[in-house]
Amino acid sequence: MVLSPVLLEAMFERCPIVATGVGGTPELLQAGGAADIAWIVPPANADALGAAIIDALADPCARAVRSRRAERAAQDRFTVDAMVAGTL
Repeated sequence: MVLSPVLLEAMFERCPIVATGVGGTPELLQAGGAADIAWIVPPANADALGAAIIDALADPCARAVRSRRAERAAQDRFTVDAMVAGTL
């Protein structure tokens, strides 16, 4: 999986994420089947991207919930301790 450092930073910092489903982004942001942690839209679909951004901006509760989930997913999978344990 190719990881985006910007997405990982956003996850650790509880920043809401709206992203296109390209490369390793879907795998990273779906956290192994976990609940939604980001708004993921199809690539090359400006209407879907705009709608997701509006949805994220319009719902502070959803932003907070998804951002907390994203942080937990990052902590579970991408801290030094988690990555060393996974390697061992």
